[in-house]
Amino acid sequence: RGLRDFLADRNHTFLSAVRLEGEGGAALLVDTGAYDGLAGSEWFDEHIEGVKKAGLMDMVTEKPTSVIVSGVGKDSEKCTTIQSFPGVLKDGTLIHYDAPRIPGSTVPALCGMQTMDEQNMAVLPWSSQLAKVPKGKEHEIKWPEGTTFLQCRRARTGHMLLPIGHFNKLKLK
Repeated sequence: RGLRDFLADRNHTFLSAVRLEGEGGAALLVDTGAYDGLAGSEWFDEHIEGVKKAGLMDMVTEKPTSVIVSGVGKDSEKCTTIQSFPGVLKDGTLIHYDAPRIPGSTVPALCGMQTMDEQNMAVLPWSSQLAKVPKGKEHEIKWPEGTTFLQCRRARTGHMLLPIGHFNKLKLK
């Protein structure tokens, strides 16, 4: 098999391989590249087994939708259902998650930018944490001296982008 075949296989299976092993069960993939949440039907089915065992099936709902998703898994796909279901964090906190269900897909559940915006979350990759900041209290966060911020912009799709084409502002040392 050649490199092209390897890359083609990797691109079709990379997201489907994003899973947690052992304690904690299913997980949401924090994806700052995704506008909103979505998940493959296989992921939903696996997670719902845990929901059943916990006796929380009354919290699982479905509603019809007509959403086309692309950029994950196979080619673009039509989702006809949004599923809403519970999850439980390590500290016992009950959460609710809803997302379009991609039929016949192994794509894990994505926690995209829309969810992070709604929950007022900050991604802290150095500590593998999401910080939920109380709305209206963001100004109370104290950053250490020397901290710089790289200003990003949102595309119309909701994706966060770091502009790098301001050549007219170049400062040579």
